Amino acid sequence: METKCLISVVIPVFNVEPYLRKCINSIVSQTFEKIEIIIVDDGSTDRSGIISDEYKNDCRVKVIHKSNEGAAEARKIGVKAASGKYIAFVDSDDWIEYNTFEIISKVIDRYNADIITWGFSTVSIDNYVESKMNYNYCSGFYNEDDIVEKIYPTSLSNSKGIWGRDYIPALWNKVFKKELIVKNIDSINKEIIIGEDLALSFSCLLDAKSIYILNDQFLYYYRNTPYSIMKRYNKNYLHSTIKLIDCLDKCVEKVGVYDFKKQINANTIFFIIDILKNELKNEFYSPKELAQLIKKVIQYPRFKKALKDDIKIKVGLYNYCILRCLKKENIFEVLIELKFYRIIKKLKNNLGV
Repeated sequence: METKCLISVVIPVFNVEPYLRKCINSIVSQTFEKIEIIIVDDGSTDRSGIISDEYKNDCRVKVIHKSNEGAAEARKIGVKAASGKYIAFVDSDDWIEYNTFEIISKVIDRYNADIITWGFSTVSIDNYVESKMNYNYCSGFYNEDDIVEKIYPTSLSNSKGIWGRDYIPALWNKVFKKELIVKNIDSINKEIIIGEDLALSFSCLLDAKSIYILNDQFLYYYRNTPYSIMKRYNKNYLHSTIKLIDCLDKCVEKVGVYDFKKQINANTIFFIIDILKNELKNEFYSPKELAQLIKKVIQYPRFKKALKDDIKIKVGLYNYCILRCLKKENIFEVLIELKFYRIIKKLKNNLGV
């Protein structure tokens, strides 16, 4: 018997009142109708929950209200309520093209791929398209052997930059077969609050038997918002990163056909540098407290292991200087480099560079 709903669209919602209608409207107005829309209000304190309820008259829409636990937990609740063959995720301050799922449904009908993914546009707070992003892979169908040979080698790191990956780790520019998500989503530690997309999408990639890449389609609009978790100080960044790297290490244990060690170590180095930059956002840190944090990072065994790996990565001048001092385990020099980085960043911000 054919499944009535082909794609379940899960939208985790938290305090996005100014943008939520545009997001939901872009989904309820899809030209492909065999979808269901699951809105999970994650304890919003603004009018997001009320706005979500406005759409309950559409028989395709389910609205779930819950206490605040973060986007990852909201997604889990949405997946449990989903009935579709495929799962899609849309962030509640973003939106999609009106014919996104019509395009995707045609790929599903022809290829039945485990994962289908496409390009996206980054947009400003006032909806201005800033850039377009797609994959460094050719468009088309990839079977299991293709995935191992062509996608695995640069999926986490391509050595071209500090966040250089050829496989976009986001959840929101993909649809996944439901069984793939169900198999992996509960294994993602709820304490991962930064990089939870990477943890789940990478875990699903390792279990996928087929992928279809639509490199010429930019169907998703990702909004750069000023309140993004990546743009403000987060006191849990270090703990979250430790859990994320642990998750990635465990993920690759199930793959015997490819060695991801260097790619995960490269990601660990990226996150170490970002952890330190995050701590610089805390204006109340004394030099002594920052030095203690640097010592904690340097001495953490998994981080130390990554720093000792001989990895060739293009990281840029400032990051290179920080990384060089980290590898020497010289806390004082790291502190000086970070202070210099903070001065340069403030200067650039003041000059509007």
